[in-house]
Amino acid sequence: MSMAYIFGPSWFYGIDYVFDLVSVIVGLLISYFSYKTYRYTSQKKYLYFASSFFLVAIAFVSKILATIPVYSKELQVETVGLVTVTSQIIKKAVWANQFGISIARLVMLVAFLILLLVALKVKDKKIIALFVYFLIISTTLVSQSYIVFHLTLLIMMGILFLNYKCNYLKKKSFNSKLVMSSFFLLLVSQIFFVFEGLVEHFYVMGESVQLLGYLTLLFAMGKMLLKK
Repeated sequence: MSMAYIFGPSWFYGIDYVFDLVSVIVGLLISYFSYKTYRYTSQKKYLYFASSFFLVAIAFVSKILATIPVYSKELQVETVGLVTVTSQIIKKAVWANQFGISIARLVMLVAFLILLLVALKVKDKKIIALFVYFLIISTTLVSQSYIVFHLTLLIMMGILFLNYKCNYLKKKSFNSKLVMSSFFLLLVSQIFFVFEGLVEHFYVMGESVQLLGYLTLLFAMGKMLLKK
C-alpha cells in the first residue's frame, strides 16, 4: 500500500496551503527588499539574506507541489513517535511526494545555513561542505527525518536568535528589535513542530507562529529599505 504523508490534523489539510502560499510570497518579498538594500549599501550580508529567503520561498513551493496530488479521500491518522501524521492512500506519485518533501526540507536547511555561516563568520570551504553533507544526510537517510529536520532548524534558529539578540543589544534600534523578534518567533514555531505529536493543535500553532515570524521580518526589511 502506497502512502503519502501530510503532517498535522486532517481538518487542517488544505488550509496549510494558504499558509505556505503566503510564506512563499513573504519569502520572495523579504528576498527582494534585502536585495534592494544590498544595492543601496553594497553590504554583502544583505545579498546573503536575499539568497537565503529566496531559497525559503523555493522550499515552500516544493512543499506545496509535493502535497498537492489527491487521488483518494481515504485517510488514516496515526502517531509515529512524537509526530501525528495523516496518511492518504493513493496509487500514484508517492515517490514524487516523498522526493518533493525531502527537497523542500533540504532547501530550507540550506537557506538558514547561509544565514548561520554569515552570523558565525565561517569561511572555510571544507567546514561548509561538511555542514551541507550533514544536512543532506539528515533530510534523506534518517527514518525520523521529520523530527531531525525540525530539531536541526530549532538549533539553527536558536543560534540565529542569539546572534540577532546581541545585535539588538548593541544597536538598541527598533528595526534590530524586530529582526530579533522575528527569529524568536521562528524559534518558537520549531518547538511547536517538534512536539506536535503531543498536542493536536501544535502543528497549526507552529504554522501560525512561523508565518507571523516571517511577516515580522518582512516588516523589518521593508522599514529598513524605506529609510535608505
